[in-house]
Amino acid sequence: MQRVGEPGRPKAVRAAFDLSYQRLADAKPEQARLFRLLPTAPGPDLSISAAAVLDGRPESAG
Repeated sequence: MQRVGEPGRPKAVRAAFDLSYQRLADAKPEQARLFRLLPTAPGPDLSISAAAVLDGRPESAG
């Protein structure tokens, strides 16, 4: 799998993610933090419970 910014990926995609993330970080830093943590979860899918654990909340949070 190629990562954004690698050869073959348009720089516009990277720029769009950067801009979107910056706006999120400015408006809602707690959501930006969770967004940064999402790639640390194993596998292609993430449940609400797993996202809560990443965010340091009890599994039943939702």
